[in-house]
Amino acid sequence: MIREFKKYGTVPREVYSGMEHGRKFYTHEKMFKELSQYMEGVKNANGWNAAEVVATVKSILNHYMGVPPESFTWKGTTYTPKEFLSNLLKLQMDDYVDVLSCLQQPFWQKAEYEAPDNWWHSRDYYNVPLEDYMNALKNALKNHYTVVIGGDVSEAGLNREAKVAMIPSFAAITSSLR
Repeated sequence: MIREFKKYGTVPREVYSGMEHGRKFYTHEKMFKELSQYMEGVKNANGWNAAEVVATVKSILNHYMGVPPESFTWKGTTYTPKEFLSNLLKLQMDDYVDVLSCLQQPFWQKAEYEAPDNWWHSRDYYNVPLEDYMNALKNALKNHYTVVIGGDVSEAGLNREAKVAMIPSFAAITSSLR
C-alpha cells in the first residue's frame, strides 16, 4: 500500500470508487477472467510488447473500474491525487511501515509476504510475533493513527452487507488442529 500511495497518491471515495455500472460491492471476477485470458493470449503468441500490453490492461481496468482521475475538485479546491495525499491528508508515507506476522519467516527482520497478491515480491514487511502485531495494531488505533490491513476477501467470514469480517468458527477449529 505504501508503495502505491507514494507512486499514485489517493482520492476520496466520492471522487473515484472503482465501482462502475451501478455496482454496490467490489467484485472482480469478470475483470480478472478477461485480464487472465488476455495475458495468456500474449504469452501463447509470444507477443510481449510492453507498451501495447500496458495499454490493453489499462483499458480493461478502466472498463470495469472507471478511469482514475488525473485531477479533481474537492470542497472547492482542485488537486491531483498526489497533492490530495500530501497537502490535504498530510500523510507522509515514509512515516509508515508494513508489518506482518507469519511463522514461515524469521521474526524481527524484514521479510517477503509470501502471498499471490504480493506480485512484486516486496521484502519490506517487518515480521513480528502475533502478540506484538496485535499490540501494535491496538496501540495505533488507540492513538488515532491510520491503519491499513490486507486480508483475503474471498474467505467465508466476509459479510459485505454488514461491512464486517470475522474468522468463522469452522475455520478457527481447523486452524487450531494444525
